[in-house]
Amino acid sequence: MSKSQGIFYTFVSFVLFFYILYIGKDILVPFTIAVLVWYLSHSISSFYTLFWPKKFMNVFVRILLTALGITSVFALLFFIFWGLSSNMGDILKEMPNISNKLIGLGEMVLHKLNIEHTIDFSLVKQYINIEAVVKNIALNITSTVSVVFMIFVYAIFLILEQNSFNEKLAKLFKDKKNQSKAQKMVRSLDNKIKKYFLLKTLVAGSIALVSYVTMVAVGLHFAVFFAVLIFLLGYIPTIGSIIATALPVLYSLTQYESLHPIIILLVGIGAAQVIIGNILEPKLMGNSLNLSPVVLLLSLVIWGEIWGLTGMFLSVPLMVSLNLFLSEFESTRSISILLSKDGNVEE
Repeated sequence: MSKSQGIFYTFVSFVLFFYILYIGKDILVPFTIAVLVWYLSHSISSFYTLFWPKKFMNVFVRILLTALGITSVFALLFFIFWGLSSNMGDILKEMPNISNKLIGLGEMVLHKLNIEHTIDFSLVKQYINIEAVVKNIALNITSTVSVVFMIFVYAIFLILEQNSFNEKLAKLFKDKKNQSKAQKMVRSLDNKIKKYFLLKTLVAGSIALVSYVTMVAVGLHFAVFFAVLIFLLGYIPTIGSIIATALPVLYSLTQYESLHPIIILLVGIGAAQVIIGNILEPKLMGNSLNLSPVVLLLSLVIWGEIWGLTGMFLSVPLMVSLNLFLSEFESTRSISILLSKDGNVEE
């Protein structure tokens, strides 16, 4: 096979792969969410084992801790769906009023600055339809809730399968040396991904909790809804934190006449994002999230086009997992280096 043929077949395979992802999204999206749910429950179960004395560890205790991990994850998912759906109807009803108030504020700011006839806000409303965006989010939430049972079934079967994975891996390699090397690699990858999911969830939850307390303190409407959004957006680096800070602050502009609560919101949520997200998180994560900002942006766009809003939320965990996987193999470590932010990948 010539080099040009190899490039052609690689390109065709690449296009076919993403085409399959697109047409199979109704099956693949729930399964992908189930895999992430399984990994998160596995991570939380491992975290619970740290508080249990090793000399009292047995099969029954491991089953109990696994059940606690699963329960914790599904309790978290239930809270997320409840937090988003419980306020969605009221927000949709208020959207025309919110949209008009924001446009009025924009026009007032331009008038105060003596800038007139430079921005036609009717065109802004036409091309940046906030109501349509919120309705699209509501539709995505509804469609995700409708497949919760399928996600639950997938996750349960993955949890049941996890105990036999090591046996299957051992039977793949007859050579004891290769078997040991493969098991060591899988353990390393497993530990890295578990660390990422556990720490990311704790960090996103901490930011959401501080933000919620701040919103309740100033009496912001829909505080639970915004707190859940902040938690979810915490899985999207940089862009997520900007949007998470902007959304409640923008809404506060339509609720308050005074600037004091708006400033408190901006400082409180912004400080949580900076201190927890930008200072504490990198120290905890290490190289677990070592992805180029360009790669993160491209992954958001690509996965958003393939799987919509759900794809955007899944894009970063998927890319982090992929980069950690690539870094484990000598043949693919160069790709991992290209995807990384600083070229340093763990070996």
